[in-house]
Amino acid sequence: VGAYSNVLDGMLVNHGDIEASASADFGYATAYAGFVLAAYEAGITNTANIDASAAAAGGNAFAVGAHAYSMHANVTYDCTYVEGPYGGYNICDYSNPHVVVDGGESRITNQGDITALANAAGGEGYSYGASSIGAFSARIDNAGAIAASTTADIAMATGALVRSSNGDASLVNGGDIIATATGTTSADATGAWAEGLDGATVENHGQILAGAYGAGAAATALRMGDTGENVLANDGTIGAFGDGTRIAIWSGADATAGIANNGTLVGAIVTGDLGDSLDNAAGGTWQAVGTSDFGAGDDAIANHGTIFMDNATIRMGDVAEAQSLAAAAGNLFDNTGSLVVSGDGNLVDMGAGNPSAFENSGVISFVDGAADDVLTVAGDFAGEGAIDLDASGLHGTSDLLHVDGDVADASMQTLNVNLVDLPTGPDATDIALV
Repeated sequence: VGAYSNVLDGMLVNHGDIEASASADFGYATAYAGFVLAAYEAGITNTANIDASAAAAGGNAFAVGAHAYSMHANVTYDCTYVEGPYGGYNICDYSNPHVVVDGGESRITNQGDITALANAAGGEGYSYGASSIGAFSARIDNAGAIAASTTADIAMATGALVRSSNGDASLVNGGDIIATATGTTSADATGAWAEGLDGATVENHGQILAGAYGAGAAATALRMGDTGENVLANDGTIGAFGDGTRIAIWSGADATAGIANNGTLVGAIVTGDLGDSLDNAAGGTWQAVGTSDFGAGDDAIANHGTIFMDNATIRMGDVAEAQSLAAAAGNLFDNTGSLVVSGDGNLVDMGAGNPSAFENSGVISFVDGAADDVLTVAGDFAGEGAIDLDASGLHGTSDLLHVDGDVADASMQTLNVNLVDLPTGPDATDIALV
């Protein structure tokens, strides 16, 4: 079902079932279930079911559940009037148009189910659950379920796409947004993608999930754009799963990212080269996976909840340039909650030349019943907190906090040692803890 106008508004309201399917052998199969293209305003409201499926064995399968697109522009050209032998005429520079965008707002509101499925064995498959693209503003409000799933040689799936070329993008999710990609050559899954020239605002009270499986797999639960101010408020679940790279939140190089988490994050966090921040509230958890990189600039992590590191790396990035080291704010990592460490390959890198220390006024816990966990802090260390460690009297080993920097003079850490076993002889054994 579709609506099209290059001069008017367009709206699709669905309270029933909309289904589109396409198939091809060694060709292109394209299916749009709900489609609105309009000049000034494009909208889709769904309270029931919208389903799109495309199958192309050895070809290209492209499926979109709901798509709203809106943009209007005035186009003019530079022309020169020339007198000719048969009268005057204009010579215009059509290769350099002057484009003035003067309209374009798109919105999708979903309280039902929107699904896109693409299958291309031996070929390429692309699926988008819901796509809202508007020149001045783009928005998706989801209280239902939006899903995209692709199985192909080269597989790509995006649950929800919100994009504005001239304004801001907004996503409010109180339901489920899920993307799954399975590929034999590559698999790329993005749960939600929000980007605008002025930035993106995302509120998540439900689930935004991405899973990528197979060779060359990469899953990104939430991707935000490269410009403007990206703001995320999460009290739901944002998670990346599967094989290969797993990124919970990605924000572009030339945007600032402000992340407030009171829910659950699963995966790495990657941000750009400006001043980015993560505020993990007392009720929030972040399961860091792989390598998180906050990029250049003065970045800050304030942890009042729980951060889990299992052979994970958190890089704060290079500090912003300043006229003097004293003038640089630097990167900040302030732990007043719990930092739970597992595995012997964990690293917090405060950044080269960073003037601020890693601050622990909470708890760093290694305790899991095995004296083999390691955390390295590349930078200075400070604070008045506690460090909980396992130690083996039998083997003379322990969990280890390694500080590759200076410890501030006023620092005071309480060491709580869990002795997992006892020595067998009377000889004293020195065990390094920090």
